[in-house]
Amino acid sequence: RSMCHRSPLWVAATIEHDFGLDLLAQASGEAEHVVLNALDELVRRRILQEQGAAHYAFSHAKIREVAYAQMSGARRQVLHRRVAQALEHVHRADLDRVSGRIAMHYERASMDKEAIQYYDRAAQVAQKIFANRDAETFLNKALALFNTLPASRERAAQEVALRNRLGFVLLITRGLSDATAAQAFGRARELAEQI
Repeated sequence: RSMCHRSPLWVAATIEHDFGLDLLAQASGEAEHVVLNALDELVRRRILQEQGAAHYAFSHAKIREVAYAQMSGARRQVLHRRVAQALEHVHRADLDRVSGRIAMHYERASMDKEAIQYYDRAAQVAQKIFANRDAETFLNKALALFNTLPASRERAAQEVALRNRLGFVLLITRGLSDATAAQAFGRARELAEQI
């Protein structure tokens, strides 16, 4: 494998989902013609498959896993940051649609503040379409990241708001008799008293 194809391959492996040329070029930081040449070679080698005009996917999930495993942890972290930023750029007109993906990439880039912001957004989007189990998942992911942030009034206020929203979502998804909603509301009340 030549080095010129490795960078777009690693970026593609980091993206995880099928992807467009625009996202891959933005995240890789390479010129479009360099990315196109790499994509042509990766398709010719049957590592990637074309999924329509300028859209690609790995021909097999194991190939993506192997490519991802070849990278160091530091490289993965950098590439997850670049993919998150590329998703923000490419989908700037409709960030709601990809907010969960952006959150996941920021989390894997250890950019927890940004990940929390996008998990919160993804939860709000999920709630709007009554996908309350998804909202619960996104809120729990956001709340799990609060431990990595330094204590502050802003952090506490944001956590109170998320815990209250989680409590309401849990009432819907698990019912009135489930104790987890009461726990979410109780923790929100404790934090609010400290502010």
